[in-house]
Amino acid sequence: MVNRSGLRQVPWQSWEHWQWVADGIFSGCSDRIVAAQHRIKAWQARGHVPISVETTSALTSIQQRDPHFNRGLFSEDVLPDDMLRMMYAMALQRLVNGVVDVSAKRNSSSVASRAESAGLPRLLVDIRHETAHNELPGLPLLRAASEQALEWLKDRYWETQKQALGNVRQELKTRLLEHCQIVVSILTPMMKPKDESSDGEDDAGERKNRLRMVMRTMKNTHKGEGAVGE
Repeated sequence: MVNRSGLRQVPWQSWEHWQWVADGIFSGCSDRIVAAQHRIKAWQARGHVPISVETTSALTSIQQRDPHFNRGLFSEDVLPDDMLRMMYAMALQRLVNGVVDVSAKRNSSSVASRAESAGLPRLLVDIRHETAHNELPGLPLLRAASEQALEWLKDRYWETQKQALGNVRQELKTRLLEHCQIVVSILTPMMKPKDESSDGEDDAGERKNRLRMVMRTMKNTHKGEGAVGE
């Protein structure tokens, strides 16, 4: 969701929090995965959670209750096969629908073609069709689809966003360095003793105005990191 200022609203307090979740959810460590899922649940209570984050949490949560993926499960924590089938199918259908719904805003082509344009694995599209119009696919196929879905989410959302953040931060550092150099060039003459400075009062006033302008620009540049998209 985009607010009136043109910035995309996100539920996390900082991109460091987002990075912590990104690292935890794909860590392969049950404790870290569960901790990341709890953080995502807190985000969901605030709203504006991207579909990629929501479905990543859903699929990893199901895998945590599936003995095929989590060998250390106690018997009382294992979900029945029928329940696993239903949960996998619903999460995968939610992912495909979310992706093609975004694409539908840009064109009116079929679900399959929009999914293909988004790079979704064909297996996910087929499972979405079977779930919606026929019957739930078998558990082995759904497990394989969940792995493909998480790989797609990791590549197309999480890793892509990490790269975008790195690019923005590097750009901000470059811009801040340029502004700092301007500030130094303005302040250096102002710090000279009056008898050594050849600048008059008008020049000093102009430098102060430039300094205020640069400081405002630096402040706006710092805010710019929040404009990174989802």
